[in-house]
Amino acid sequence: MSSQEIKFPISKIGSSEGGVTTIQQAYIGPIVVNQIKLNGFKGLFNYGSGVMKDTQMDIVIKPYIDYWWGICIDFGFDEYCYGDSGSVGLGTIDTGWSSLGDVAIKAGALSLDVAQTTFGPFKVTPLPIGGKEQMLTVSSIKATGISMNNTSMPTGLPAVLGMDIPVPNPMGPKSIDIESMQMRQFTTEGIRVPPMTFKDVEASNIKMDSAESGGFEATGSFTKSTGWANFTFVGFRLRVEVTSKLKASKLTMKNLSGNVDVNTVESSGFTMSMNLSGINVAGLRINDFEIPTIELEV
Repeated sequence: MSSQEIKFPISKIGSSEGGVTTIQQAYIGPIVVNQIKLNGFKGLFNYGSGVMKDTQMDIVIKPYIDYWWGICIDFGFDEYCYGDSGSVGLGTIDTGWSSLGDVAIKAGALSLDVAQTTFGPFKVTPLPIGGKEQMLTVSSIKATGISMNNTSMPTGLPAVLGMDIPVPNPMGPKSIDIESMQMRQFTTEGIRVPPMTFKDVEASNIKMDSAESGGFEATGSFTKSTGWANFTFVGFRLRVEVTSKLKASKLTMKNLSGNVDVNTVESSGFTMSMNLSGINVAGLRINDFEIPTIELEV
């Protein structure tokens, strides 16, 4: 009776459990998240200095005269009052856009308090993880529903000279213990990660040499008025509405430092790929090993 090899074109493993697993290096493909939502975003930054490039300002002044008048007549048996109030516009003064050049901003603080903000798509390509000096280690590994192709194992079944004979599985489902297993490379593509939510995200001691924004425009307004000049039957006051607009081609802040807190971060589902190399599994146990068909080769 000569030893021979049994080849299994298709084999199935109900489940497997492994001991300490080491992975020499993991390559993670680009990750694209369609949308990220930040709830309760708060940040406090200090900055050393700032510059607003190509700054322009426009001031619009609108003066008004507010008035009232009124008179009451007492007829003895009753009193009748007449009067009115309103405003009279005195025209509009618009200075137009005036160039201020580059405006320097002194050191100060920037506080952010945003109830909710979203951005996306968000794309990131992680660098390879691990390496010869810092291999990844997993304390245990489990897998289910594993399928293998072209699996072979030695057997003591009698050889049939010169024939390939498909025979039914003579063993039936059983467990197989393997002392160790190595994989040179394991590649996965299209791993679908469902939407996730992270709570109480904190980022401390953030430091940036500089931060820049594109062009922006800011608008502010206020109203000033005199006191009322009241006479017997009439009163007047002067009221002025001032609107100012400021715009710049770029805002630069230097030497920023601060902290960021986010109540929750919500991400949409995303797809990623992963390439693992240098995998070593010690103490692999295969449960419910099932072979539908065996091809016997001599």
